[in-house]
Amino acid sequence: MKRFRLIKEKLLAVKPVKRYITEDKFRGEVSLCLSLSMNLIYSVWEIVCGIYYRSFWFATLGCYYILLSMLRIFLMRYSIRGRDMGCRVCRLCGALLLMINLTVSGIVVLAVLTNQGKRYVGYLIYAVALFTFYKITVAVKNIIKHRKSQNASRSITNAICFSSAAVSMLSLEIAMILHFGDNPEFFRQMTIFTGAGVCAAISFTGIYIIVHAEKYKKND
Repeated sequence: MKRFRLIKEKLLAVKPVKRYITEDKFRGEVSLCLSLSMNLIYSVWEIVCGIYYRSFWFATLGCYYILLSMLRIFLMRYSIRGRDMGCRVCRLCGALLLMINLTVSGIVVLAVLTNQGKRYVGYLIYAVALFTFYKITVAVKNIIKHRKSQNASRSITNAICFSSAAVSMLSLEIAMILHFGDNPEFFRQMTIFTGAGVCAAISFTGIYIIVHAEKYKKND
């Protein structure tokens, strides 16, 4: 315990680390920057794969992550300027999330019509599965933890993370069915069922942000 306390004291002596541990807003900004960087890299990779393999699946998934990155950049502008988001901007973000959800619907339709999806080599699919479950766990944990938060930027960031995690889960399911099975009918049924659930969940999240935007009115 004494050694742990000494390590903690040394970490808190570093100003950025102290701010990350103690300041919720700063922690949210760092999380937003990291997730934006990962999104941009991932979206470029998906589009390159789409061009190389001539796959609409990869290209559409890349477009989805680009749109999600654009929404994160929009949020970062407010965080960097130190401004809180009001109800109008909050509603706009909810509407943008609903528009981005149309891309998810396109991904589902393409997967069902073409029986296409990601294929991972060897044991890589297990690593992807662990990372996906980690993303889902973190997204759900943050939503529960900050469910009563009055900070619009934090709430919308959590909604974006949830959306990203949900699409990752859909992509993982498609990859696992293609990896372990060869039943096209089962693939279509599961993709339709899970895809509809993911689209519904993201739509509900966007609508929830729009409907409850009034609680941020005091920041407008």
